[in-house]
Amino acid sequence: MEEIQIKDGIHILSGISDLTIKGDCGSPYYLWEDANGFVIELDGKTYVVFEDPEDGYRSCGKIDLAKNGEVCTNIFPEQKVLVKYFNGEYKGEWWTSQAWYYEFLNPDTNELILKIGTDNYDDYYPRSILEYHPENLPINK
Repeated sequence: MEEIQIKDGIHILSGISDLTIKGDCGSPYYLWEDANGFVIELDGKTYVVFEDPEDGYRSCGKIDLAKNGEVCTNIFPEQKVLVKYFNGEYKGEWWTSQAWYYEFLNPDTNELILKIGTDNYDDYYPRSILEYHPENLPINK
């Protein structure tokens, strides 16, 4: 799977809906198990963001262009979102780990709308990050 890069800055989000990707050896996302996530419409492109369960003990966040006919079913008026990418040392309350993630923020309030990535990726047990807060979309304020 090629690595998708979304540039930091203002983007247009026009839809997000739930998704379950069926895992099989022929999956275009190279999944052996089912994966939960979202289909998003960003800047006129359809992306899938999902939690790759890997082996049931480890998971990681993935983002890719839709490759299997996925369609976003929850479309709304275009919303400006601020996208920020982070890759490096993350300091939690009692721990430090390596993480990468995208944050989609409301540009007016700086509140989190969507976060996808992987925490603890430098360890034996990485953890997927997949958060969605529709109440923070500009249209819902």
